[in-house]
Amino acid sequence: MPKSDHNAAHYFIETHLEAGRGEAIAFIEAASGKRISYSTLSANSSKVAGALLGGAAGAAMSRNEGRWWAIPLGAVVGSKIGCDAAGG
Repeated sequence: MPKSDHNAAHYFIETHLEAGRGEAIAFIEAASGKRISYSTLSANSSKVAGALLGGAAGAAMSRNEGRWWAIPLGAVVGSKIGCDAAGG
């Protein structure tokens, strides 16, 4: 088993990308039958992680009434950064 520092996303997604299996099917959605590749799964995971971190950064850096726009803005910007970081 490859070293993954106990990071499930790395073990279940990134190890396949590193092995050159980015376009291989990671799973098939039961309801729609849509096939999701490891590279798509990695990009979507990065978007979600970026949105969570961006929203948290927006909350931490804003004050009182400014939070109503800072948290969603941070989430949107973080999602974009996460997508770009994953190559999407």
